[in-house]
Amino acid sequence: MTPLSANLDELRARVQYQTQQQTLINAENSFEKSKIALNRQIGLDLFGVAGLTGFVGHAAYTAAKHGVVGLTRTAALEYARHGIRVNAVCPSYTQTPMLERVARRIPGLKKRLASIAPLGRLCTPGEITEAVLYLFSDAAAFITGQTLVLDGGILAG
Repeated sequence: MTPLSANLDELRARVQYQTQQQTLINAENSFEKSKIALNRQIGLDLFGVAGLTGFVGHAAYTAAKHGVVGLTRTAALEYARHGIRVNAVCPSYTQTPMLERVARRIPGLKKRLASIAPLGRLCTPGEITEAVLYLFSDAAAFITGQTLVLDGGILAG
């Protein structure tokens, strides 16, 4: 195993762990994470689709997520001259341990959430991991200030 592949494996494991553990990220936490990530030449915010649409009954949560979009775009502009890219990954309903716990209390929840996406299923932590790894890769070297949406087509219609 080369040092590069070992680092990618470690990054993949860390991203997978964070994806499974994290469900709510407010703008303040995203800002702190971005400051840390900027030291690594790439910034990344991870938040749900509520930052790109409205979410009835959750005004404060939605406003915080919309703030992350603005923070991502602004940080991308401010740090681009230093060669630092800043992007966001925006997954929809994701198969996580927390969702499993909630679904045990609410019969049919996972099926209802999966039916919202035109693809008819939940996002997986592995899909989020792969999206993050893509944004960290050389293949995304000219991408900054963007939000990569992983929603199975929810926002398309």
